[in-house]
Amino acid sequence: PSGGGTPPGSGAAIQRPGGLQIAGLVLVTASLFAGWLLLGRSDTIEVRDRSVAVMPFGSAGGDQSAQLAEGVHGDLLTRLSNVSDLRVISRTSMNRYRETRKSLPEIANELDVRWVVEGTVQQADDRVRVNAQLIHAPDDNHRWARTYERDLTAASLFDLQSELAKEVVRSLQAE
Repeated sequence: PSGGGTPPGSGAAIQRPGGLQIAGLVLVTASLFAGWLLLGRSDTIEVRDRSVAVMPFGSAGGDQSAQLAEGVHGDLLTRLSNVSDLRVISRTSMNRYRETRKSLPEIANELDVRWVVEGTVQQADDRVRVNAQLIHAPDDNHRWARTYERDLTAASLFDLQSELAKEVVRSLQAE
């Protein structure tokens, strides 16, 4: 026979899947579908969406507050840049937005980022206060906003900066 198949009546039986094989196939298919649904949940942030621009921090006060604001901004950029799951825009690129009137969605669109961190630093005598916000730029909505207040010592300022960076990383579900 030219068909290459088993001729009828030759004694070869056609195997059909048994009940256990079908049940196993259904279970694997259901597991894959459930995994697909879980991965598609909207409360997770994909790696490509972990792009961040840290706006230059403003200062509420005199020259000392301005210097602190520069320091907080630079430290936050450095800490976030060391997180491999994040794409962080450079300080040089961000400095052009220091006095801009553009909206955060406009800035984020120009920089191709999803997230923007902005904040202010205020110094009063021996206290420092940092207000920071993490904003989802496409819809201009806050993911979180925090006020950090500490005595103005080197140790407490460095702890504040570390806490701020950790909060951003945690909010973006980055490692």
